[in-house]
Amino acid sequence: MSRPMIERENALRLGATVDSCFSEGHFSTGIHHLDSLRSPHSKPSPLHMSELVYIALHPPPPKVVSRPLMASPQKLQDRQKAQVIPPVKATQEALDLLQAYCRTNDPASLMQGLPCHPLTQEKPKPLNEDDYDSDFKRQASIAFNAKDCWAWLAAGFITKADGSEYSDDEDFESHGDPQSRAVGKYAWGVFEWLLNMWEKDEALNEASAGDKYSPLLLQQVPAPRTGTGLRWDVTVPLNVLFSCYSEGVNNNEIAKQIDFENRSMLSSRLLSLLVNLASASMILDTQLLQLACVHLTKLSPARLFTFLSLISHQHLNFKIALCSYYITSFMGKPSQTASAAARPNPRARPTAASRRAQDIPSESQPAPSTTGPKTTPFALPSPSDFIKLLDIPPPREPEPYLRSQHFRYHLISAYVMLYKRKRRPNHPSMEILDYAQLRTRIDDLFGPQNSDRQDREELGALHSTLLTMIA
Repeated sequence: MSRPMIERENALRLGATVDSCFSEGHFSTGIHHLDSLRSPHSKPSPLHMSELVYIALHPPPPKVVSRPLMASPQKLQDRQKAQVIPPVKATQEALDLLQAYCRTNDPASLMQGLPCHPLTQEKPKPLNEDDYDSDFKRQASIAFNAKDCWAWLAAGFITKADGSEYSDDEDFESHGDPQSRAVGKYAWGVFEWLLNMWEKDEALNEASAGDKYSPLLLQQVPAPRTGTGLRWDVTVPLNVLFSCYSEGVNNNEIAKQIDFENRSMLSSRLLSLLVNLASASMILDTQLLQLACVHLTKLSPARLFTFLSLISHQHLNFKIALCSYYITSFMGKPSQTASAAARPNPRARPTAASRRAQDIPSESQPAPSTTGPKTTPFALPSPSDFIKLLDIPPPREPEPYLRSQHFRYHLISAYVMLYKRKRRPNHPSMEILDYAQLRTRIDDLFGPQNSDRQDREELGALHSTLLTMIA
C-alpha cells in the first residue's frame, strides 16, 4: 500500500450543484451526486466533507407536536426555514458516503483543510459571514470551524435553532462528567469512520515512510504551548476512548444503538493508534500512561479486565508499562484521590458553543517536561524489577483489591509472553527470569489462601491460567 497520486478537487461547477441541493433541503440528491463524482483521482472540497460530517452527525428531526396556530403563515414559514434538518435517511447516506470515501481516497487528502492542530503554524481558515449563501451552509459551518475532530463527537455538538440540545443529548447530560459526554448518542458512526481514516493513514504512512503511526491522528493532539517538544495533551482523546466504557452509557438508550462489545472494540482500536503514536515518539508516553491510569481507577473490575484483555499482543510493552505504572503509582490509593490528581477544577456548566468545541479543560494540569535525554517509550523492566513489582502489597478494600489483582494478572501474563519472545539464543546477555520465584509470587497472590474472599473463584481461575503459562 502506498500513497496515491495527488487528488484533484471536484470542479466548482460540479460542487455548485451539490450546494444547490443541500441549500434546498434535497440532501439525498446532493449526496448521490457527490457519490457519482467519487474517484481515486478526485476529492470533494473541505466544505463538502464538513457538510457530510454535519449531516451524518445530525439527530433525527424532533417529533411534531400539534399545537394551535398562534402565528401568521409567513412567520411559521420563516421559522421553518430557520433550521434545515436532514432526514434520517440522509444521515445514513452521508455516513455511508464518508466510509466509501475512506475506501477510495487517501485520508490525508480528504482531511486537508478540516479541523486539526496542524504540524505547521498554518491552521484551516474559518468561514465568515461572506461564505454563508444559505441557511444550511451557516448551520453546517460548525463542523468546518470546530476546534478539532473530537469536537464533532461531543454530546450537544449540534443544537437546535434556539441553541438548546436535542432531547437525547439532554438525557445524556444527566451522567455529567466530560468522559460520558465525549461521544454523543448519534456520533458513534462518525467515530468509527474517523478510526477507519486514521488506521488507513497509519498503514499508508508505514508503507511510504516506514513509521507506524498516523500523522492525521497526531494533528488531533494539541501542540505544546511553548511550540517545542512532544505533543502530550491526550485528555480529550482519552475521554473519547473511555466513553466506550462509561457506566452511564448502558443506562440510557445508547446501549440499544451499539452494544458494549462493539464499543469496547472501538476503544481498543483508538488505544492502538495512540500507543503507536507514543511508540514512535510522536507524543509523550508517560502522559498517556498517567491519564489512562486515572481513567482505569474509575472502571469496575469487570470492565477493567475487559479493557486490559483487549490490548493488542503487538503492544505488550505498553501493557506492561501501564500495569507497572498503576502498581507503583496508584495501588493503595483511593480512586477518588487518584482521579482528583488530574481532574480539572469545577467550572460553571459550559455553553453550547464551548461544548461544540469539546474544550474539556486541562489547564489545571502542569505541562510535563518534553525535553531532556531521549528515552525508549514503554521500556521493559528487567526480570528482577518485574519480580519486585509483584511484592508491592495490594489494597485491602474488596473492589480496589480485585482491581489490583487484575493489573497483576495482566502484568505477569504479558511479561512472560514477551520474555519468551525475546529470550532467544541470540540474546545471551538478557537477564534470566527466575520462574521458581515467579511461581511463588503467583501462589502468594492468587493461591488457595484467598479462599475466604468473595472473589475466590475468579482468583482461582487466574491462578490456574498463570501457572499453565509458566509450566
